[in-house]
Amino acid sequence: MFLFDLGVVYEHYCSDMTRTVKFGNPSEDAQNIYKTVLKAEQSAIEAIKPE
Repeated sequence: MFLFDLGVVYEHYCSDMTRTVKFGNPSEDAQNIYKTVLKAEQSAIEAIKPE
């Protein structure tokens, strides 16, 4: 598995993008870590509320 974390600054706008790519068959541990991080991200997105 490879993690790409990229960002750009343009005219005071900052971007951030992260992508995970797998090659071949990841181990069971790698799959469990990915699923745990994905679940945490989804929970955080659901918890976001405008001020």
